[in-house]
Amino acid sequence: LSHKDNDHTGDRMRNFLNREIEKLKEDKKQLEQQIKAAAGDKEKVKVLEKKLAQIEGELSHKDNDTYRRKNAVIFKQIMNMSG
Repeated sequence: LSHKDNDHTGDRMRNFLNREIEKLKEDKKQLEQQIKAAAGDKEKVKVLEKKLAQIEGELSHKDNDTYRRKNAVIFKQIMNMSG
């Protein structure tokens, strides 16, 4: 791949990761709203809080530079194999 192709591949990967993280943040926001709305239903709140904890764990794992760098390398390797 040329340098220009590598730049394009990097942009695609960054866009993909950013969309993935934004989706998780939106899911987190929605769950927080659902928890507030279900305040009287302890069982429902418990289920929603469990889902929220999973989302927060995934966010903390993915929303950092190390994750982005690691996945950028993997994505470039895949693109090199398919190109």
